[in-house]
This record gives sequence, structure tokens and C-alpha cells, in this order.
Amino acid sequence: MLDPVSQQVLAYLNQLRAEHGVPQLYYANTGYAKFRANYMLELNQFRVYHEGGIPCYYFFNRLGHYHFMQENSAYTTYQGQITPNDVVEGAKKWLDEMVYNNAEFGWTNRDSLLNPCFNYADVHVAYTNNAFFMVIAMINARVSWVVKPNYDGRVVRFEGRVHSDFEPIHVEVYRQVLDPRKVEGYYFYSYGDLIAGVVPEPYSFEGVETIRPTEWAMNSSYVKVAFPFTPKDRGLYTIFLWGKDKRGIKWVPYSKGLDPEHCPLMMYTILV
Repeated sequence: MLDPVSQQVLAYLNQLRAEHGVPQLYYANTGYAKFRANYMLELNQFRVYHEGGIPCYYFFNRLGHYHFMQENSAYTTYQGQITPNDVVEGAKKWLDEMVYNNAEFGWTNRDSLLNPCFNYADVHVAYTNNAFFMVIAMINARVSWVVKPNYDGRVVRFEGRVHSDFEPIHVEVYRQVLDPRKVEGYYFYSYGDLIAGVVPEPYSFEGVETIRPTEWAMNSSYVKVAFPFTPKDRGLYTIFLWGKDKRGIKWVPYSKGLDPEHCPLMMYTILV
């Protein structure tokens, strides 16, 4: 059940999306937003990286969720005591900042919060009498898993039915080097570098390794993929299943290089 403060924050986010002509978000109680907001509140410190330099999105998988997710988070501290209404108004101001004044961060928050690819959001605002930490997890849940993404130490597998408005297109693998010093003072996170793509013959990826799948079924309604995976170095590997949005929604992102018709359908992490 969404608490009254977080409920008002989600309602305001949906108001902003309506003003920009993109579909509304449903609430998803994944446990992730509450986990992350409480984590920062207990530390009384804003963090997108956890101990060991592990990025926040890793824990979305650890909670058992494998759809693509992006976190948008913020915090505010106050001199005096605050009320729940103060928290709501403070959170709304942060949403306005993220949507209308996000150039410093390359408009990444704006283009996450307004992206029509996302159809769910997990929202939680944790607060005390003088501070609040807000976490909004934007989720693209367009795959009904038949076999959830998994890795047995040799092969990565996943299988699912794809929503009719989306079409799966390809698989990419990213690697992020974990730096234990990368904990405090960071306001956005990275997936690292693209190191490989997964595609059957005769196709290939340019500039990175091409991994040949042992199973490959990918069409407008179904995806089934298995491929060998042997990490060469330590780090956090993130596997993305990319998809195309077929709805034809007219939306213009501000972020450089962001294609409004393409977005990941799956995010699966492997920590080595």
C-alpha cells in the first residue's frame, strides 16, 4: 500500500507526464524504492553507490525484479521541524527541478521521468522531522517471464512473452569497474562501458565483442535467448534486452543520443 506522502508524489509525477503528453504510470510495490530511501535516511547521506562501489540498480535484481529500471532520487534537509505536507511540497519542487531545470545533469532525470517507455513507478519518500529522501524507480514492465533471467556460471538464459506494443530487438552487455572509493559525492550512476553484443550469424556488433547465442527466438510477441558468458575481469556486468516502442508516441527527449522509440525491456546484473 502506498503511503499518503508517496501517493501524492506519484500523482504529481503523473500530472507532469500528462502535461507533456505521455501515458500515466501505475504504482509498483517492488520494495526497491523503500529500501533505497530508508538506506539513505539511516545514513543521513545521499548515495547512488553502496559500499564497495556497487551502484544502486544492482539491488533491484537482488529483490527479484528483472525489468528495466532507472532510479531518480533526491533529498532535502531543513533547519527546523517539518510536517508531511512540507515533505510533499519539497518532493514536488524536486520533480519540477528534474523536469524543467535538469541541464546540469544532461537532462537525464527529465528524460527518465517523462519517458513513455516506462509504465510503472515505485515511489517512496522516507523522512524524519528535519530531512527527507525521495526515490522514484521508473520501470518498463513489458515482458511476462516464462523463465526469469538467470546465470549458472556458464550460460545466461531468459524467456518471456512481450507486450504487443513493444518488439525485442537485440541484447547488449555492459561492464562497470567497481571502485570502493566511489561511494560519497556522486549524484548519478553509470552502467559502465559496452563490451559485447549478443546476436546470431551472420550479424555482428562493430567495435565490441560479438557473442553468438546457443538459443535465439526474438519476434514481436516472444523472446527466448541463451548465450555463453565467461567474464574476463572482475566487475558488475549488466545485460540489457533492448526493445522498440511501436505505439508512435510523439515525445522529444533532451538527452544527447537518446532514441525516443528504443528502450531496454530487461536489466540483469552479474557481480564478479
